[in-house]
Amino acid sequence: MSDALLKIQQLVSGSAQESGNLAKAIVSAEKAKWLQSLGADSWVVKDQPQLGDAELREQVMANAAQNGTARLAGFSEALANGTLKIQRASEIPELGYRTVQVDLYSGGNKIGGAGYSEFNKDYWLAQRQAGTFLGLGSINGTDYVMSWAMPWEADNASLGTGIYAKS
Repeated sequence: MSDALLKIQQLVSGSAQESGNLAKAIVSAEKAKWLQSLGADSWVVKDQPQLGDAELREQVMANAAQNGTARLAGFSEALANGTLKIQRASEIPELGYRTVQVDLYSGGNKIGGAGYSEFNKDYWLAQRQAGTFLGLGSINGTDYVMSWAMPWEADNASLGTGIYAKS
């Protein structure tokens, strides 16, 4: 049975409450309040497809060129000398980076969707101050981190946390 049909069946049969409870357990209290402010009384966290390693690297590099990351201090050098690292976000659990996409419901009717990301800002800042830049992003639901050496006071090092998403 397709995911869409299963969700419809859950809504009709009343098991959407169980699904909604699970989704609420995955969503932090702060984000739950935000989703409710959008008019939702329940939501379903969408399963995200995962890209293969080669496709992920190819798309991350294309995004870096398009969104300006490739112009940041140290990027070209790291690419040239092989120290540019591209990882799945799940490989760095202490960073806690993840993106979440949800379908929103009110009174059992789908009213739209929303998405957000979360990460450990203290960990990110500690890495940054130690001379490593962590660029965070998500491509079609695959969360990634790209990292390279970048001195804290480097020219062109003020792009913020470097969070980019593409779907």
